[in-house]
Amino acid sequence: TDVQCPKLSERRVTTSLDFSTKRNAMSNSEGIMLGCGGSTGVPMILNNWGGCDPANPKNRRTRTSFAVRSNQGLIVIDTGPDFKEQVNRENLPVPDAVFYTHGHDDHVIGINEMRGLAFAAKKPIDIFASEVTLNEIKARFGYVFEPDRPDIYRRSAQEHLWVADDFFKPFSFLGLSIELIPLDHETVTSTGFIFNRKLAYTTDLVRLESRSLDALKGVDIWVVDCGAYKNANNPAHAHIDQIIEWNRYVGAKKVYFTAMPPSMDYGTSLAETPPEFEPAFDGLKIPF
Repeated sequence: TDVQCPKLSERRVTTSLDFSTKRNAMSNSEGIMLGCGGSTGVPMILNNWGGCDPANPKNRRTRTSFAVRSNQGLIVIDTGPDFKEQVNRENLPVPDAVFYTHGHDDHVIGINEMRGLAFAAKKPIDIFASEVTLNEIKARFGYVFEPDRPDIYRRSAQEHLWVADDFFKPFSFLGLSIELIPLDHETVTSTGFIFNRKLAYTTDLVRLESRSLDALKGVDIWVVDCGAYKNANNPAHAHIDQIIEWNRYVGAKKVYFTAMPPSMDYGTSLAETPPEFEPAFDGLKIPF
């Protein structure tokens, strides 16, 4: 049976979150690149750097994750296997919410860290995802959602569902205007995000439907999956030439590559792309 959940406009979340009353500050916001590596990270296991120069610290990449900080709070996007390291490296506080793009391991396996965050916050962490993604997370990590048992553990997460009607409809949250867009990742549909009509974050993907491209058109900054690097035959991730072609329509002034494979050296890819395109690096701050 389908999971039933109120639309965003109807929700009343009984924590600090309230989608209907938060005002859109549109200022003092930044994106934080927690991790920009693909599913293996760089270096890979056995200290294998692939085609990346180990002497360049910007080539050391943890798995894909992102944070958005406004003057009203913090959103984390995805909790991969390096999530604890990323939070500690950036000295982040407890996030107000965690958004999930999709259910692949390199984006969700760090969900166990919700236990420590919930303990610090003295309440469950609010997590948001599409129906398919949330169902997959709950099937695999159901213990995170178990009710409090005061003598043993605290409930770690409170789930919130995005339904199909929530996409392409901007909503206000933590002083940010946020729009959800679907991304074709071949085997699953991932969720992308547009913040304040200025910053877009889209991973993982291999294709963009016309409506998602239209939604992206006009953003200033675009963070986009480049997991295929130069391989146009990769079935699940976008490649550089495709991203350059997309941006002729989108028109972003700055495009950052993320989810990068070990074959994609920072210096090499920076030199071989137009000036508005740039590989991201862990710890990159993006004001918007």
